[in-house]
Amino acid sequence: MSRSARAATALLAAGLYLLALPALAQEAAPEEPEAPPESVAIPLPEVATRSEEVATVLRQIAQDMRPSSPVESIARALPLLSDAIDDHVEYTSSAVTGDVSLEALEDLEGEWLHRLEALNGWADELTERATGLQAELARLDELRTVWLETREAAKASEAPEATRDRIDSTLEKIGEAREQAEDRRDQILTLQDQGSEQRTRASEALELIRATRDVAVGKLFAAAAPPVWSPAFRQGLRQDLGEGVSGAIASQAGDVVDWADEHGERFQLHLLIALSLVAALAAARRRLRTAQEAGPGLEEAEPVFQRPVETAILLSLLVAPWVHPEAPRMVLQLFYAALLIPAVLLLRRLVAPTLHPALYALVGFFLVDRMRQVLEGLAELERVIFLLELLAAIAILLWLGRPSRMAGIPAHLARSPVLRRAGLGARLGFGALVVALLAGLLGYVRLSRLLGQAVFGSAYAAVILYAAVRITSVLLHFVLRVGPLRRLHMVRRHRPLLERRGDRGLRFVGYAAWAWATLDLLGLAEPGLATARSLLGGEIAIGAVSLSLGDVLAFVLTVWAAFLVSRFLRFVLEEDVFPRTPMRRGMPYALSTLLHYAVLLFGFLLAVAATGVNLDRLAFLAGAFGVGIGFGLQNVVNNFVSGLILLFERPIQRGDTVQVGTLWGEVKRIGIRASVVRTFDGAEVIVPNGNLISEQVTNWTLSDRDRRIVVDVGVAYGTDPERVLEILRGACEAHSEIMSTPAPLCIFRGFGESSLDFQVRAWITDFDRGLTVQSELGVAIHHALAEAGIEIPFPQRDLHLRSADAEVQGLLGRDE
Repeated sequence: MSRSARAATALLAAGLYLLALPALAQEAAPEEPEAPPESVAIPLPEVATRSEEVATVLRQIAQDMRPSSPVESIARALPLLSDAIDDHVEYTSSAVTGDVSLEALEDLEGEWLHRLEALNGWADELTERATGLQAELARLDELRTVWLETREAAKASEAPEATRDRIDSTLEKIGEAREQAEDRRDQILTLQDQGSEQRTRASEALELIRATRDVAVGKLFAAAAPPVWSPAFRQGLRQDLGEGVSGAIASQAGDVVDWADEHGERFQLHLLIALSLVAALAAARRRLRTAQEAGPGLEEAEPVFQRPVETAILLSLLVAPWVHPEAPRMVLQLFYAALLIPAVLLLRRLVAPTLHPALYALVGFFLVDRMRQVLEGLAELERVIFLLELLAAIAILLWLGRPSRMAGIPAHLARSPVLRRAGLGARLGFGALVVALLAGLLGYVRLSRLLGQAVFGSAYAAVILYAAVRITSVLLHFVLRVGPLRRLHMVRRHRPLLERRGDRGLRFVGYAAWAWATLDLLGLAEPGLATARSLLGGEIAIGAVSLSLGDVLAFVLTVWAAFLVSRFLRFVLEEDVFPRTPMRRGMPYALSTLLHYAVLLFGFLLAVAATGVNLDRLAFLAGAFGVGIGFGLQNVVNNFVSGLILLFERPIQRGDTVQVGTLWGEVKRIGIRASVVRTFDGAEVIVPNGNLISEQVTNWTLSDRDRRIVVDVGVAYGTDPERVLEILRGACEAHSEIMSTPAPLCIFRGFGESSLDFQVRAWITDFDRGLTVQSELGVAIHHALAEAGIEIPFPQRDLHLRSADAEVQGLLGRDE
């Protein structure tokens, strides 16, 4: 074992010992004997003051015991809910014994889940209030004990009668407050007991519905009715027609009227939402022209804003399940019918005319569907209507799929991904409808209903969600062009990017909602969710640490979300906050980087907590292994700390031109471990942060971006130096980028071998323009000297011949 390894092992053992020492000391500490109880009697001189304090406490307790609005609301609503549960228990019992569809069972389950959720919320509220009252009773008992002992002490010490009367009066007030608290607690406990009874009934109803659904799913591929050509089917149909449709409609209508009478305020709230949306869309329509003048991209906005009533109805009805959570099935079906109509009216202005018949057909099918569900108790009549509906849907799909009609779709729409996906969905739906029709004819009514209702419901959801996504996208584009958002720098610079990202997010939400709705209609949503939970919840134990796939997924998603949040915050800061806030150069980048590290650290800790790992154990392991690991990561830690020093001290900032040894370039990024320097040749060099702190670094742009340029000039001997200096100063003054302060310096350097040597030293404000300005100044000086007739000599040499051949001397003489 090497010396460094032995040292690391020793330090690791020492760290573990130090961490375990407090626990060992705590275990070894002897138990202290219990002290005898002390008297809690109040000293007689303090009785008057403490009595006033008790009066204040009793007033506070009385205020806390006042009937609260939540408890009073529960007391008023619980009897009504109990009566509703009585009715629905009877209805549920009769429904599950008949031939009920899976969709009806899901609706019943949703109604009971909502009631159970309300009861659970009430139970939590009552438990909190009862716990608080129990704490108040314990507090009153403590006060009563103190004042009883005080009375005994007063009797023993023969205290004045006024003092004993005050003590008795205080005890009487404490007793009255305790009786009130007990009465209030008993009332709440009674409500708890009544609510618990109703929760039990709701849970039993849910278990009955789920058991019935499981049986129905198990018999999905079993014939539950005779074929349509059998005598039994014809006899059942005659019985349904004999009973009549009016009874079923009257029953459903009665439920709707009763519910509307009880929840009239909800309709007023819904109407207020719709009217507010109409007013907002009408006001936005007046600003549409301004938004269109700001740039293209709002061509689809005109149909939306020109029909504010339809748009407002669509948007307001989308929140109907949340505004009317207790609505019966028939009411929700009416809401969905009202929701589909404005969606179709808007979409007919946004899609090609060739697709309009499909939209009209969906409205017709939806209305027939609602009528069929009203008649669900009349099994054979409902079956006939459903089979006719399936047959009509198949015929319409065949008619719409003809090549002659598909040729009428514009080319750009035919190539759109949405239409291609819609075509794929139509082909799959066609196959499912054919199977549903055959199954219904043969008597497999459960399978027929499941497939047929899933196809129709998926189509309705697709139309509604597509219209909602298109409208929301138009509104997003609109608000980015109108109002305060368009004044933001990030919107002005990156509006197309924001619109693309927003549209992508809306499409993702729309596809996810449609997929969930389709799976739910097929009865696969809850089983799939349960399967996913079981897969994600399976744990793998490694020693004392247990992890599951869900923990790993939660960790990854949390860290990924932290990166997204960090990117968004840095984007907002760099685009809109830092440009509007005066800061020293380099400070915005330092703050942005530190925020990035802080968000990532918080996200990492949150991700670790999401996995269920004990943070105390993590701290223990980090403290134990940190010492040993530190030896192997010295350079990494050094570079990390150096990076923090660079961010806080800012000797080097992003965008600076630096020189480290032979490396010369611009700092592009200061990272957690290393910085990136881009050379002027285009190469990006990774430089450890430790080198930037420990080595000598030349920062050419630390305090400013001024740069001095130097141009050497040589002229022929015989030229007037004063004239040359005047020409050089004039060339400098003529260049717009040369600073006047400090003034350019033109000097005579001396006598060269072939020329009189001069030098021009000038300053410019843009470091990056140094070479360009130096070149331009050199060219300007050359032109100025040429115009003045001043020669720029080339190197000259005098050759002296000591000896030469006679022939060469003759030739030289001849040349002369």
